[in-house]
Formats: sequence, C-alpha cells, structure tokens
Amino acid sequence: MTPNQQSNISTGTVKLNIAFVSREYPPSQRIGGIASYIYETATYLAKNGHKIHIIAASDNIHETEEYNDGNIHVIRLPQSDFYVCDTPSFFSKLYSHYRRIVHYRSYRKKISSCLNELIKDHDIDIVEFAEYGNEYLVWSKRQPLIPWVVRLHGSGFIDNVTGKAVSFFKSPMKYWLGRSEISGIKKATRIFSCSRILATLEAEFAQISPSLVYVVPNSVEFKQIQTDLKNAIINTHNPFTKPAKYQIFSAGSVTEGKGYGDLVRAVQILRKEGIEIALTIAGKWGSLGRTLAKEAKINAYNSWLTLLGPIPRSKLPHFYKSADLNVFPSWWESFGLVVIESMATSGLVLGSTAGGMSEIIVEGENGFLVEPHSPENLANKIHQVLLLPQNKQNCVRKNAQQTIKNNFDTSIVMDEQLNFYLSTIDKFNNK
Repeated sequence: MTPNQQSNISTGTVKLNIAFVSREYPPSQRIGGIASYIYETATYLAKNGHKIHIIAASDNIHETEEYNDGNIHVIRLPQSDFYVCDTPSFFSKLYSHYRRIVHYRSYRKKISSCLNELIKDHDIDIVEFAEYGNEYLVWSKRQPLIPWVVRLHGSGFIDNVTGKAVSFFKSPMKYWLGRSEISGIKKATRIFSCSRILATLEAEFAQISPSLVYVVPNSVEFKQIQTDLKNAIINTHNPFTKPAKYQIFSAGSVTEGKGYGDLVRAVQILRKEGIEIALTIAGKWGSLGRTLAKEAKINAYNSWLTLLGPIPRSKLPHFYKSADLNVFPSWWESFGLVVIESMATSGLVLGSTAGGMSEIIVEGENGFLVEPHSPENLANKIHQVLLLPQNKQNCVRKNAQQTIKNNFDTSIVMDEQLNFYLSTIDKFNNK
C-alpha cells in the first residue's frame, strides 16, 4: 500500500466494497460475539461510505431472505448446519447434531454459490470470513480471484475450559469441526485476530508463524455508549432490582465456560461472610442459566440473584456504570468485548487472566484480573476490590475509560482495519 493510499484512508476518500460471511448477524436467536463484531463493523463502515454486504445464516431454515439493513445489503441463506430452538431438549439437540452432519457441506456450497454471484454483481474488493464455522470450506477451494481474509474470533478447536486444543476423546465432533476450521485459515490471503493471545494460539494449531497473523482488536463506539448511558440515566435512576450494599453486574451467555457457576458460588461465599451483595447477569441462558433460574425459585438465590436474560445492548451501559463492580470470570475468552464496553462507561472491571482480557486490563491501573476456576479466589478478589478506598476506585474507573477512548474506539480501530484491508488488496494484486 502506498503512502498516498494510507493518507486517503485517514481522510476517508478510499471507499471499499466489502463482503462479510458470518453465520451470525442480528436480529437472530443465534448471536454472540461474532454477531456483535460484524454488526458494529458493518454499521460503522457503511455509515462512512463503504459498500457492505453480509451473507449470514437464516433462523428460518426454509427460505432465503434478502434485504437492506439501513445501508447494509444482507442475504440470509436457508438450510444452514445448525438448528435454532427456543426450548432445548434431547430431541432438539439430536436434530442439531443431525443438521451439523447432513448440511455441513451443502450449506457451504450455498455460501460459495451466493458469494460468487455477489462478487460478479457488486464488484467486491475483499471478502472477510470468521474462522469459526469454516464457512470458506468450499469457496476457498476454487482459487478465489479476489483477496479474502479470515478473522480469528475463537475456533471451535479451542477448549473453553482449558484454553488449549479440544480433545478428540472429549468431543469428537467439536474436534473434527475445529480441525477443519484451523486447516482452512492457511488458504486465506491474510489472517487477522482480535487479540495477540488468540493469534498465537491458533497459529500454533495451524503450524504457522504468529507473525503472519495481524492483530486488530474489537472496538466500541465510545460516543454512542455515552449517549446510551445518558439516555438510560434520564429514564431510570437505578437499574438494579435487588437491594444490597454492593451491586455486582455481568453480561454474557450464562454458561459454565463464562465462569458464571464460579461467580454465583463466590457471591454465596461473600454473603455467608455477612457481606450484603447482590448479583445481576444479563445474557442468553445456556444450560447453567436454565438451572440457576429453576433453583432461584426454590432457594435463597431469589433474594440476591437476578437473571435478566438477553437485553438490548443500549441498556447495558447503565448497568456497567451503576454497578459497584463488573465481573467477567471466563474460563477462556478470545477478547472480551463486554470488558471494553464496561470500561468505556468508567465501569470498575474484574476480568479473567485466561485469554484476551489480560491484553486490555492492567492490574490495579484500569481494572483488575483474577485467575479462573476458583470461586474462593474470585470471592476474595471481589471483596478486595470492593474495599478499596473510593479515590482509588475512581482513579481506576477514570483510567479504564481513557484506555478505551485512546485505544479501542471504533474510529481509531477501523482506520487500522481499513489499512489492513487495503494492504491485503495490494498484496493480492501484486503477487
């Protein structure tokens, strides 16, 4: 890429035609961190004049949908290899496994065909895939005529309990699917990752040098979060419903892998020690969430535990800001988008040392870290942070917000990402 092209990116004069292929895109019952990244990235780029196209899976397994989401062109494909069900059961899980096996390759053929048509009709400059799902499986075998990149979000090959490669004996299907994801990333024009630790881990799996994986972190729109926060405060004074001296908040899928079993037990420990503390968690329920919801009806959880389920992202900043401490004790996390969202509100954050949060949080300066898997250690750390002098807490909160404004604001990160796209196009055209 020439210096002139770099200058043009900064001034916004270079406009790209970008296609994203993602199994997740809102609105959908199946959304997570990848969906949030795609949505935020696509929205920002489209707002700044780039032409954005999304190929995503449809919750409706029978019909193709094509529409414009604002300035974003969206195509939702049917017959995907997963099944969305409101009330999981043994039979729904069985059907989900069936779809994974039967529709795995055929759905990727649909993606390949759709993407080729999109490239032909819209003069696409570059294509981005997530490694999760291996949706480049078929398309990448046909010697693509345009550059394409793979963004590492966290392969299914990673065991979210250990942060290492999943064992074949523990989960043969996850091992097989994850292995195919990893083997496919080497075909891309370039690879980039949301964190350095993830880049290093997946490069090791793929047996390539970590230096070949560029790192562009996830981001948040700093100004939008401040706007959401201001609006929420105007409408609601206190977002928490269970009265307590200390309010703990967290956001994420309520699963064991997110450390929520440990967090609930840690709060139990603190309450037994006489500390008046309440816990609120926002996010879709996994099996742990459903178990906790049932238990809350028949035991003392109900007096201090609130499971909100999924809530609009615009409502999260008020919780982050109002909480005495935001806790994200994941057993493994590729990045930690909720961490930077929380810090952007000047929220006080306690994150996990396992994964990408440690690349965001500097212990005692802009937040705090704790090793996962131990409710006792987590309880001690929560108590330790809550007992810090108010001036120290305020200093950490201020530093947290400044960290996000300086390093993770979308306007800053997207300049870096656009430069990555342009240099990739340049590399492809000059090979």
